[in-house]
Amino acid sequence: RRAAGPTATTPGRLWVLAALVTTLTLAVAATAAATLVSTRDTARTVAERTSPAVVDAARAGALLADADLVAARSLLPPNSWGGPGDQYLKDIKTAIQALESAAENGTTGTAARAQLLAVTSLLVAYQDNVAQAYRYGATDTGATGTGAAGVPPAGPVADLELVYLIYAADLMREGTNILPTVAAFEAANSAALPDRGSWPWLPLGLHLGLALVLLGLLVVAQVYLRRRFRRRLSLGPLGAAVLLVLLAAGTTLLAARTSHDVDTTGRETTVTECLWQARATAVTLERERVVGEYAGAGQDTARPPADGAQRGGTGAQDGGTRADCPAPAAASAASVPELDRLLDDQAARLEDARAATVPAAGWFGVLAVGTVALLALTASGVSPRLVEYRK
Repeated sequence: RRAAGPTATTPGRLWVLAALVTTLTLAVAATAAATLVSTRDTARTVAERTSPAVVDAARAGALLADADLVAARSLLPPNSWGGPGDQYLKDIKTAIQALESAAENGTTGTAARAQLLAVTSLLVAYQDNVAQAYRYGATDTGATGTGAAGVPPAGPVADLELVYLIYAADLMREGTNILPTVAAFEAANSAALPDRGSWPWLPLGLHLGLALVLLGLLVVAQVYLRRRFRRRLSLGPLGAAVLLVLLAAGTTLLAARTSHDVDTTGRETTVTECLWQARATAVTLERERVVGEYAGAGQDTARPPADGAQRGGTGAQDGGTRADCPAPAAASAASVPELDRLLDDQAARLEDARAATVPAAGWFGVLAVGTVALLALTASGVSPRLVEYRK
């Protein structure tokens, strides 16, 4: 007959039980911390970087489209040929600030941020073309007068003014120039927003699986102590089991709440982005109408731009509008004041959503204290039994 090994004795089994409970408790705590770190990092990235980058890029695109409209209106009849003025300069300045903020917060890589910052040099060339258009318009006005209201002066100088406006429009909208670059950056960061309903499935699933195994082990410990030592109830393992359930439930609820808050921030970001896109579309359509009337092609140029072209370029270049934005075809210049009001209201909602997204760090402290308490409760159930054997 073989001699019993050290783990076949009751003290040996108790030591093995205590070691397993300790190891699993630490593993449960580690996976809970990993779950919280994952959700917190995602929430912080969305609230502090991705969402601001998307909104700033969308706002910059709308402001640049607005500046382009102001330039066209101020330089073409029936206006006074007085130059773009303060509103034009304010739109350009605010757009540049928004672009710099978007580039700083963007999460799509340094190359995309560098391309966005390069837009500022294109804006210098754009402003030069607008200034040349104003110069030739003012020269022609001084030579020939503006004529009857709404009737553009004729002649080569007036033609040059329109040519420079076309050059400016090309820099703003065509190819990989200003608005297509801004729109591509916006679309890339918008796509980086987490999908709705996304959870930290791997760490959370591992945490709940280990917690379930640990709970089963605590039940085994309770049964073993009852049978071996004739104790109806061991308060240590029972308290550890209750605490384990509370910690696992709290971690799961916090992860669920944070994921819900991230979804809310993403949804409010998309709403804000869509409102800015609608405003840019309305302004662009108005600019097309103004230039089209002057050039004698209003019927063709006042139509809604092709897919994605309201932000410049083609849908393949700038990604078009997001699929969950409503179609912008109904936008018009008359809707701009209402869109501005909606944007003001939406800005407050988005700010509230961002503020609520990042969870407080207090649960990490609760988790640490709970882990120590769980180990202490387990020890309180096993240690007295080991002392009995030493006696």
